[in-house]
Amino acid sequence: MTWNISANKFPPFRKGGGGGIDNGNPDEIPLNPPISKGDFIRAATLEEILVKIIKAISRITGLVAMGVLFLMMLLTVADVFLRAVFNSPIIGTTEMTEQMMVAVVFLGFGWCALQERQIRVDLFVSRYRPGTQRVIDLFMNSVGLVLVAVICWRTLMTTLIVQRLGITCAYIGVPKYPFYALASFGWAVLFVAMTGLLIKTIMEKAER
Repeated sequence: MTWNISANKFPPFRKGGGGGIDNGNPDEIPLNPPISKGDFIRAATLEEILVKIIKAISRITGLVAMGVLFLMMLLTVADVFLRAVFNSPIIGTTEMTEQMMVAVVFLGFGWCALQERQIRVDLFVSRYRPGTQRVIDLFMNSVGLVLVAVICWRTLMTTLIVQRLGITCAYIGVPKYPFYALASFGWAVLFVAMTGLLIKTIMEKAER
């Protein structure tokens, strides 16, 4: 049983039929073509799930960096106000600001990379063909991934050394190794974000 496309605009499809399009008459299609749920909803691939997780982690660390920046601003304003009005500044403000800057800078790396907000100097690549640009992006992301991995590893080694030596802040006496560990975590998040960008580039290249 068939339905003529020329005479009827909308054929009465029903789920679960049998048969395919009649090659002898392209204007006629079966009344009950086999339609499965997968024809309408494509299951998320492992790569897409991984990219979503990476984006979620990077977004969370970026929001934490924004929160620390806000607290650092409040600390600076309070210190200036107390110094000017009561001549009683907050002791160790400079050191606390320095340590908070670690969170502001390093925790924002991953989110900045995913948003492509990092500084880029593009003189020649934009003049190339889109296919050539994708190959160059793939190469640069791979090289950057290796460099970030090395930096993350060395920062982690420095964290262990600082912990073993017991180095602390001069005025507030807070150990410094947690902030080195935070920097290592920031590099690790950037590594994960760049991995997501690399997967995205490979997927786009494969689709094309």
